[in-house]
Amino acid sequence: IHPENPKRKLWDLLQVITLTYVAIMTPLFVGMDVTTQGAFFIIDMMIDIYFWLDVFLNFTTGYCDGSEMLVMSLNLIVKRYLKSWFIVDFVSCLPVDLVIRIQGGTFVCSFSSCPPEESLTERERMGNAGQLVRMFKLLRLFRLVKILRLIKVARLFHAYQDELIKVEQWMPIIKQMVVLFLIGHLTACGYFFFSGPDFRTAEEARRIAEGKIKPWHVVEFGDDTTDLSLEQKYITALYWSFTTLTTVGYGDIAATTTAERTFALCSMMFGTFFFGYIIATCGGVLHSLNRADDAQNEKLGYVRLFARETNLPKQLTSPMLAHFRKQ
Repeated sequence: IHPENPKRKLWDLLQVITLTYVAIMTPLFVGMDVTTQGAFFIIDMMIDIYFWLDVFLNFTTGYCDGSEMLVMSLNLIVKRYLKSWFIVDFVSCLPVDLVIRIQGGTFVCSFSSCPPEESLTERERMGNAGQLVRMFKLLRLFRLVKILRLIKVARLFHAYQDELIKVEQWMPIIKQMVVLFLIGHLTACGYFFFSGPDFRTAEEARRIAEGKIKPWHVVEFGDDTTDLSLEQKYITALYWSFTTLTTVGYGDIAATTTAERTFALCSMMFGTFFFGYIIATCGGVLHSLNRADDAQNEKLGYVRLFARETNLPKQLTSPMLAHFRKQ
């Protein structure tokens, strides 16, 4: 397949849309412990099928080598793909969630809506087997491997940069804003994920039961959180995420358990470096946008200096400056 084939370009555009959905919805469902059913489950299965088809197409799509020569040899294409993106693509295609559903006996009903007795959480199905519940929850994190495919979006933008020439100067800022939102989104979902009872130590569970400490979501929402909407939980976690990444938080949502504090420490350390990088990058981009104006002002400065040193009359100086301003 020629890499400039219009159908291949349409396939790449569909990949950007698919990865956008995966980057937003997969962390949300995993972090908020939401089991996808009905339409969302069907969409997830279609995305898995799309990823497998994409692996096959990558084995047959040509590429340009270092000397910008088009390579269409199937053997070279296969070798190059196996050495580059194949591992990431293959791992992201593994149907971990499907295996968990089949093992739990909820695969069939996932296409519509599982009845209450079949849609129990892992904890309810396994009783007090805390280690086993924790293992299953950590296994769900494996679904986030799909997000690694987002690295390919940068490659796609590079491949089609000539078609984005009208917004090319703004692309660095757009990229930084997208990355900032994605990091905040992942951090919010991760914080809520590790705030669950499955990641509390026995001592922490005892102190919570005795009322000596209160988890942050109990402080925020009360003891009964069954009626809370997904939006309420997500917005609260996202608020904590950005206050932690960009500052040191306001203290109104405080980490209380070991898992929460460990995740918060990692978020603060990462946020310190990342937010500084964002500010430096945006500053450099804004400075480059004014590079043409700076060059013209420098040129006008030399013209004024020449006019003063040669004592040019005002009748000549004004038209000359006007001429250089229009260039």
